Amino acid sequence: MKKNILLFSSIVLTLSIGYYFFNNQSKSEAPAKVKSVFALTETTSTSDVAKPMEFKGMNLVAPINTLNKSTLEDLESNYVNAVSIIPYAYVNMDEATVNYNNKRQWWGERTEGIITSAKMAHSHNMIVMLKPHLWVNHNFYTGNLTFDTEEKWQRWESDYEEYILNFAELAEQQKIEVFCFATELGNSVAKRPAYWNQLIAKIKKVYKGKLTYAAN
Repeated sequence: MKKNILLFSSIVLTLSIGYYFFNNQSKSEAPAKVKSVFALTETTSTSDVAKPMEFKGMNLVAPINTLNKSTLEDLESNYVNAVSIIPYAYVNMDEATVNYNNKRQWWGERTEGIITSAKMAHSHNMIVMLKPHLWVNHNFYTGNLTFDTEEKWQRWESDYEEYILNFAELAEQQKIEVFCFATELGNSVAKRPAYWNQLIAKIKKVYKGKLTYAAN
């Protein structure tokens, strides 16, 4: 009985010492962490280092006709501070072409809709990302996009470059904060890195905001 009591007392004592050590260590480290956070905040506010963007964002699917003001008001009331706007384009795999900005597309996918939507979002103090996205015929997944000849690859790449640079210039004109130069094009990126490197260089000549790629 005495042995059991001694064993129990030893366990309690060990746990108490461990808790005391852990609790005091956490308290002693807390001020250092707080100081480092404040130091970072002060440094970024007085230097040329850009402040990180914190996105609480939603994807705006292109509206058919117009973007209702109530949509943005609802987003704002739910603390959304960023939206992505999508100018869709259509890939014809048989012809290796990229078609966009045609009258058959919804208003929100065309240039006029993109400009108006971006201005409306900015009027609500929201960050805007312009995110071009492809639809591919034959129910083809964009991530698997490929062509069987060099000629088709180059034709598609030429069309895609025109599409992307057109909206990169628009993003610069409308002071859109983030530009996503491709979405779900894993196979193309893996097989044709030289194309993508030169395209990024061209984008940077016309667009000075943040660049990103959506691998998904």
